[in-house]
Amino acid sequence: ENYVLAFQKEYFIGSIINSAIVVSATVVVSVVLALTASFALARIQFRGKSTFTVLILLVQMVPLTALIIPLFLQLSSLGLVNTQPGLIITYIAFVLPFVIWTLRGFLMGIPQELEEAALVDGCSRPKAFVYIIFPLMAPGLVATGVYAFIQAWNEFLLAYIIMASQENQTLPVWLAGFT
Repeated sequence: ENYVLAFQKEYFIGSIINSAIVVSATVVVSVVLALTASFALARIQFRGKSTFTVLILLVQMVPLTALIIPLFLQLSSLGLVNTQPGLIITYIAFVLPFVIWTLRGFLMGIPQELEEAALVDGCSRPKAFVYIIFPLMAPGLVATGVYAFIQAWNEFLLAYIIMASQENQTLPVWLAGFT
């Protein structure tokens, strides 16, 4: 009876669609950005690499509640409050550090000699990435994507504060008001 009642309530289907859009965009953008950043952290030597790695860990340690007011003010000044792009950008900011860190770990587990062997055999660096590294990273990409999906799908506080109108609510926020 409760499931039937939920589907009959206003904005239920809309909140599912909103959640699907926000979560899909968050996962795709986060995984693509993290793939490039994690590759750079795992394989390329550059100045400030260790500082960047430490910053990723520090960002993960900052509690979400400490950033809500500044985040809301920033989104408000950009006109992104109560919009899906505003929520997507916010979710990406909180999911991305963990996704980078996780994919970096997967990349560091792949022997660099495999990539070097492909380069010696005539592959360019992009081809070696596509044909050697990417297939070996596929399980890590899937696992990281699933984690990003779960984290974004279950996020309540940011969606509750950023999405003011009922038409734009995500499913967790809608379910909190379902009585």
